[in-house]
Amino acid sequence: MKVNPRLKAGDHKGRCVRMHKQDEKAWRDERRVLDLKHLDQHTFGDAGLRAEVLNLFTGQLGQYLAALEASSSHVDWLNAAHTLKGSARAIGAGEICALCETLEDLPDDRWRDEGSRLLPRLRDAAEDCRHVITRLTA
Repeated sequence: MKVNPRLKAGDHKGRCVRMHKQDEKAWRDERRVLDLKHLDQHTFGDAGLRAEVLNLFTGQLGQYLAALEASSSHVDWLNAAHTLKGSARAIGAGEICALCETLEDLPDDRWRDEGSRLLPRLRDAAEDCRHVITRLTA
């Protein structure tokens, strides 16, 4: 029997909480996509502030991806990747952050070709992040 690790002491009122396999998988996926401990440190454990920060991130995520895709120069590319990396790091979105670091490290002569091969992975990571944030803020 698994006890939901997101419950605080006393939340279960003396009953063990059984997690369905589907819920357990979703929780593992959330942990892979977002480091909630990191995020809670920056939001001081305030659930309302956490939701606000996550909603701001998802609201701007499309703009960040569009800026990367529309980059016409290496400098534009670096600025867009760096901006997204910082935002992802702030909320604990490690996979997005790591991909953006890779995008930032692409050399001047290969950023467009190699970057276009990495963008689908970044879009997938962004979609996973949006999904988790939707579950957390619903």
